[in-house]
Amino acid sequence: MLRRHAAVIHLLHYRKWCTSNNFESMLPQDTKEHKKAAIDKERGDRQLSVTEHFGPEDLDTKSIPYSDKALETAVLEWLIETNQPIQVFGNAAFKKLLDIASRAT
Repeated sequence: MLRRHAAVIHLLHYRKWCTSNNFESMLPQDTKEHKKAAIDKERGDRQLSVTEHFGPEDLDTKSIPYSDKALETAVLEWLIETNQPIQVFGNAAFKKLLDIASRAT
């Protein structure tokens, strides 16, 4: 409430006082401007290009071409890493999942 009063009634006097006393203004509008200025300074006053934003392509996440051997290897790695029981291979829902995955292009 007091900040609103100061911003409306005593704006010029408050800013003059801030300048003469080396004090950063705490009025809402001034605070927003200080934050924006800090962000702009951090960025170097420029907008990132698309390539800078996304960075270089990560070769580890590139899709692997489908092959039965690659699918089998991936399933075995998943089975071991997630500590799944060997009975999962006999499960009808798991077989359906593999069947759908094997048709993916």
